[in-house]
Amino acid sequence: ISNFFQSRTYKDAFQHASPEVLRRSASGGAFTALAEAFFAGQRKARVYGAAFRKGEVFHRSVDDPGELSLLSDSKYLESDLRGCFRKIREQLARGESVLFSGTPCQVDGLKASLSDLPKEITDRQLLLVEIICNGTGSPLVWKKNWEYLKEQEPSPVEDYSFRDKREPMGSGVSWRMEDGSERREFILNNFYWRLYIS
Repeated sequence: ISNFFQSRTYKDAFQHASPEVLRRSASGGAFTALAEAFFAGQRKARVYGAAFRKGEVFHRSVDDPGELSLLSDSKYLESDLRGCFRKIREQLARGESVLFSGTPCQVDGLKASLSDLPKEITDRQLLLVEIICNGTGSPLVWKKNWEYLKEQEPSPVEDYSFRDKREPMGSGVSWRMEDGSERREFILNNFYWRLYIS
């Protein structure tokens, strides 16, 4: 794993060594580094994480390191697991290795759903990664915010970044429209963020 990390000046922290991964990651690229190392050590592997598409955050899997960017960037919203636990059980039963990244409550839920599997399977084939979590945003509040953004913009909103990495670093949000235009907003002026942190 150390090949994917770059040392930092403060203890117990790391960031991905690739500038490109850092550019598209909100938290130093830790998830990508772990997932790349996981893929490198497995023959048949799947990685589960949160993805964002058309205003929704949901868990999905990738089986190719080149697709990890689909799961990059922090999403301050509870993700829809969409049958992931059932799929993970099936993949483990077929002998595949699985990395699952999620909030502590999602990881606990997966553990509970797999508690009847033989321990040697989960110990050998399953890697669980709990993200540091101070709470998840409400999907209903987010949906209302997304609908509001779509009403305000002349072109349909296509993508959203909960933590825009451009200067000043990590202190903004941004959203992009289908016509290529984009808006940025200071994080503390953003309606959804103010609700989230309160």
